Amino acid sequence: MTSAKYLGAFLVAATLNLGAVAQEKKDDRKAQPIRVCVAQFRNVARRSVSLGLQRDLLVKDLNRTKPSKKAADQRRIEAVAVSSEQHEGDCDFILNVTIAELRDSSDFKTGRERVEDSGNARGTSSQNEPQTFARVDFALLYGGNPSPVMQDSFSARENMPEEATVQLLMDRIAQRVNSAAREKPEVMRE
Repeated sequence: MTSAKYLGAFLVAATLNLGAVAQEKKDDRKAQPIRVCVAQFRNVARRSVSLGLQRDLLVKDLNRTKPSKKAADQRRIEAVAVSSEQHEGDCDFILNVTIAELRDSSDFKTGRERVEDSGNARGTSSQNEPQTFARVDFALLYGGNPSPVMQDSFSARENMPEEATVQLLMDRIAQRVNSAAREKPEVMRE
């Protein structure tokens, strides 16, 4: 009889242990972050900004994002900058960003306004405030899938320097990627 008790106790302990291991694996899976790899930026605009700085700031913004209360996936986002396709295999999502257009107010001025601003015309002065127009395109890809989960474009016309205007658009991109990476995880992450 005692061996039956030992066998019963052993089976109960083994079952509890297996349940604890299964729960641990489930918790580990939940604890793993959503990994978003930010590829190198492309700039096709006539003007330039620091692409490395903008990408680093976008990565920081993504790492600071929090899920909304209604988000399907509550895990945190871990964003990393990747320099080549070989590292993209470790990613849940890949974010491609292109600075498509970047202009300042001088690109929109007429010939008369340019003369007024240069001071060559007497008694005239242009009251135009310096403005920057920027448009940034981005695509969020799932893993190695070439078709984007989300593709969009943001633009802004602000009375700020070019770097600050582009950074404003990077903040918007971080918010959109935060939402898109958390949608319908059971469908997108099979």
